[in-house]
Amino acid sequence: MGIAFEDVQSADIDTQTLLIETLALVVSKHHPLAKQAAIDLPTLTRSRWYC
Repeated sequence: MGIAFEDVQSADIDTQTLLIETLALVVSKHHPLAKQAAIDLPTLTRSRWYC
């Protein structure tokens, strides 16, 4: 048994999707991306992030 986060293509392995995850971006309502319904990866990589 194992967990995979990408599509597994192997004749030796049987797979079954158990769940599909949704990731959420949490920002201030004043953040430029706050009004976006969806954000693509290039937009995220161009943004400045602070941890």
